[in-house]
Amino acid sequence: MERLSGEVVDRLDEMVRRSETAFDDAAVVMGARKLRFTHWYDRVLSSVGLLVGSDRLLFGEGVYDATDHAGRVFVLTDRAAIVVSLESVDGDVAVWEVTAVPRGSVTSITVSTEMGANTELRQNRTWPGMVTLTIHYDSLDTPVVVHAAGFDRFDSTKKAPVLELLEAIRDDLAKH
Repeated sequence: MERLSGEVVDRLDEMVRRSETAFDDAAVVMGARKLRFTHWYDRVLSSVGLLVGSDRLLFGEGVYDATDHAGRVFVLTDRAAIVVSLESVDGDVAVWEVTAVPRGSVTSITVSTEMGANTELRQNRTWPGMVTLTIHYDSLDTPVVVHAAGFDRFDSTKKAPVLELLEAIRDDLAKH
């Protein structure tokens, strides 16, 4: 078996743990001199990294509810959809389940946007606003819900990651 690449783990972490989110706050703690991963996030990255292997990473997102101490990680590679369900035990994330399903097992997708498609709004660099994708896979009990900005706030010429995800899922549906 090939050794887990540090590059894969770094890229996963960059995609999943975006700065200034509740997931970011839950996944890292301040060590003596630097930030370090919490025990559960360290193991989740390891498990997901093993499933990713040498696949190309297309999308990654982590969602966390600080009230329930629960959340989800979703990663899409060129061959698989990987979902991590995080659950709380005594107020801390202690249980996680990592599942990989073939990309071809997608059965449907629902899309909603924050902004309409009228001409004036399309000229705005923030169109289509927030985008919500609900992705159904036949081998997962619950759909994967992704809620993210449909624009790149730093580079308006660049396609937002959620729109790249939508394109990939549309391709998967066409093959189904």
